[in-house]
Amino acid sequence: MPRTDLEQIYERLSGVTERDDVEEFAIGTTVDLARCRAALNADDVISLDEPETPEDAAEVEEALLARFGSHVKCANDDALEPDTATLDDDSVLSVFVAIWWRA
Repeated sequence: MPRTDLEQIYERLSGVTERDDVEEFAIGTTVDLARCRAALNADDVISLDEPETPEDAAEVEEALLARFGSHVKCANDDALEPDTATLDDDSVLSVFVAIWWRA
């Protein structure tokens, strides 16, 4: 992935993480954002990137965790287990941020 694309994703995620109304967030990959939201019981799930291959998605996820994994609001202990149950050649694997809003 070009460095400029990754920088744009960093900026987008930074905008989410620094919001006062975000209680927690988590970074992961999925093929189904709605199913992911339900499984995590998240208030929102936002796709940050849709790489062409699962390997590219894992690379983006790792880069995001390296940059944001130690953030006080980050709920990731490790990378979330990828949701690949329905992955095939036509699937789109999304790198996402799950958000839990402050009550």
